[in-house]
Amino acid sequence: MNSQATQPVTDPSAYRLIVEEVKLWRDQTIILKNINWQVKPGEHWALLGANGSGKTSLVMAIAGYMPFGEGRIYLLDGWIGRIHLQEQRKRIGIVSQSLSEYMAENVYNIKTIDVILTGLFGSLRLYDEVTTAERRRALDILTELGLEELADRPFQVLSSGQRQSCMLARSKMARNELVILDEPCASLDFGARERFLMSLEATINSDDAPTALFITHHPEEIVSAITHVLLLREGAMVAAGPKAEVMTADLLAQTFDLPLQVSPNNGRYWVQAAHLDNSKT
Repeated sequence: MNSQATQPVTDPSAYRLIVEEVKLWRDQTIILKNINWQVKPGEHWALLGANGSGKTSLVMAIAGYMPFGEGRIYLLDGWIGRIHLQEQRKRIGIVSQSLSEYMAENVYNIKTIDVILTGLFGSLRLYDEVTTAERRRALDILTELGLEELADRPFQVLSSGQRQSCMLARSKMARNELVILDEPCASLDFGARERFLMSLEATINSDDAPTALFITHHPEEIVSAITHVLLLREGAMVAAGPKAEVMTADLLAQTFDLPLQVSPNNGRYWVQAAHLDNSKT
């Protein structure tokens, strides 16, 4: 395991996120086991592991939506329990299939550009008046992500991949300081996934990029702009650190309990099961 994840913190203000000895139970089942993890400004992390490894539970605890049993968490500029959590959440964006689907199904007759503008208020509907400058900025953000032609379309008619990219734009509109991407490529076909990942890459590479926490169980979705990776297996950390140090065949094999071959290519990693030699059995 990379030693960065376990070094003691002397100055919390130098970090965007600190997770110290966090344990989480659901009923009698332990979900997270002694998680120690630190995120500095300028870092963008992928949380990688199989289904049920604790990835979503960890980020929901970080955002204050799931209480944890032991340990402590420093979020942006204060320890959970000592900060006004509701105010802190306004600084955090969430990009997920469930949120975009909810807006598409329940917020009727809303244009895509108005979905982006709701990020200003942390609401699901556009209740407040917006200025011409704010509307222009929303269009500029869509243009940066190559989505300007969607601005006046009803959000309901967009594809799943387009909706996910628009949720990224919504977070950018809000100037969120931290954005949690909870398996945003789930159910997307290859083309939609790659287009969304290009939007993610552009967002992370922008000058005002928020700290990104990208949850996935597909290694190839970890784009080149992601700088660090946290590997989880059955609620426990396997490794955490710079991407090139963590995305190795040995560590990924431990994470997924399967012999693997890893092929790096331009900052992304393509993984497949290693071919076993059965000739000697």
